[in-house]
Amino acid sequence: MDLGGTHGDRRRWTRVKASLPCKARLAGEVRFAPGVSHDLSGGGACIEVRSQRPVGAGERLEVLLARAGSALIEAKDARAARIVRVERLSDATWRIAVAYERAAALAA
Repeated sequence: MDLGGTHGDRRRWTRVKASLPCKARLAGEVRFAPGVSHDLSGGGACIEVRSQRPVGAGERLEVLLARAGSALIEAKDARAARIVRVERLSDATWRIAVAYERAAALAA
């Protein structure tokens, strides 16, 4: 599954490659799933998370990303999002593309 590229790209936001620690919590879940980002934009992100629970397009979640140059993930950086694409990488690893509920410029 191609989550990037420019062929037929309809994105409104420029994507930047970024490998940052992250975590995500699906709606209704108590625990966060650890992960790492692949790319980011003001309107969403592509992240890889480890979760035993299957995930699907359309689900809502909360995404927390570490800021560049830091491994610390702070609650104040939480973003409400919706899953738009899913790729199962293994039994418990998922690559998901998310769209933020409120698009904004990337934090420095």
